[in-house]
Order: sequence, then C-alpha cells, then structure tokens
Amino acid sequence: MDEFSIALHESLGAMNESLRAMHESLGAMHESLGAMNESLGVMNESLGVMNESLGAMNESLRAMHDSLGAMDESLGAIDEPLGAIDEPLGAMNESLGVMNESLGVMNESLAAMDESLGAMDESLGAMDESLGAMDESLGAIHESLRAMHESLRAMHESLRAMHESLGAMHESLGAMHESLRPCRELYLIA
Repeated sequence: MDEFSIALHESLGAMNESLRAMHESLGAMHESLGAMNESLGVMNESLGVMNESLGAMNESLRAMHDSLGAMDESLGAIDEPLGAIDEPLGAMNESLGVMNESLGVMNESLAAMDESLGAMDESLGAMDESLGAMDESLGAIHESLRAMHESLRAMHESLRAMHESLGAMHESLGAMHESLRPCRELYLIA
C-alpha cells in the first residue's frame, strides 16, 4: 500500500469517527428538542389553567358588580324613608294628634330602613364571597406562573444541551477537516 493510500485510509477512518460523533450529537439534539416539546406542552397547560383562573376572576368581578348594584338600590330605599320622616316632623309641631300619626309613619320608615340594612348586609356577604373567589383565582394564577417558570427553566436546560451538541458537532467537523488535510496535501504533491 503506497503512502497516498495509507493517508487516504487514515483520513477515511478519521472521517468515520467524526461522522459517528456527529450522529451522537444529532441524537443529543433530538433528545433536547423532545424535552423542549414537553416543556412547551406544560407551558400550554399552564396557560389553559391561567385562562380558567381569569375567567373565574371575571365571574367574581361580575358578582361584585351585582352586589354593588343591590347595595345602591338599598341606599336608594333608605333615602325614601328618610324623606317620609321629614313630613311627619313638620306636622308634629302643629298638634299632638298629628305627632302620633307621624310616630306611626316613623315606625314604618324605621322598619323599611331595617330591611334595607339587612339587604346591605346580604350584599356585603356576597361581596365577601366574591373576594374569596378572587383570592382563589389569584392563587391559581400564581401556581400557573410557577409552572411556566419551571417550563422555561426546562427549555433553558434543553437549549443549553443543544448548544453543547452543536459545539460537539463543530469539533467533529474541525477534526474531519484536519483529517482531510494530509490527503489534500498528498493530492497536491502528486
């Protein structure tokens, strides 16, 4: 076997090793892409949970809006009894008989106020439940953000592994280039 054939044989052997290393690097890159795909799946699930949490928060805000509307109606109902109290007070200055009637009207007005205050208490209770639901929604969002953070960290690890695989491929290509140099030099000499 002449010198050129020996150099060519050695170059082909080195090229075979480089191709094997490149194949291993591609396998590692495939695994990294699989891990990244799983991370994207987890992130997609986290976004779905966050979307559900935002929907629950929207429902809570709607319930709070309804509670505020009921409270506004209750305050309006209080204004009417207070207006009804003013007229009996004026009549009370004219006679004791009118005063007794006025006291009766006042008693009815106070009963209406008591009902209005009861309605306000129910509205405040509904608001408290809505705030509790919002707190649960915020907790779910926090968990979703934490899951997204973990997914991003896994993606970072996958990208780092891919970077290392590309570095190994670069080294393999460099070794292949070096292994072809003697063959090229012999060819130029020949």
